[in-house]
Amino acid sequence: MDELRKRRMARNEARFRDVNRSVVAGIDKFVSNDPKAVYTLLCECSLETCAVMLQVRYDEYRAVRNVPERFFVQAGHEVPEIEVVVQRTDRFSVIEKIGVGAKVARERDEEGTHG
Repeated sequence: MDELRKRRMARNEARFRDVNRSVVAGIDKFVSNDPKAVYTLLCECSLETCAVMLQVRYDEYRAVRNVPERFFVQAGHEVPEIEVVVQRTDRFSVIEKIGVGAKVARERDEEGTHG
């Protein structure tokens, strides 16, 4: 897989992360960071047309967002050439970007809002 494609895939994942951050920020305004909250989020995989929704608990969300290279994806949406699975649940996988994708994820995280 060439470098340009890896960058494009990482940017797609970062876009989904940005959407999910906006969703969570909106919810948190009403539930005040409730540790029992469960968010319904978009899969943050690299597929531009993915519309899978994932159920993510507050503590899971916060733990993944603390590492800029990590994303929530539907099991089976992992791309081993650009990421590794660091956690699996019955609801989602957590992937960590590697190589150029990790660099893109960190850069986009620094540009966006955290949380």
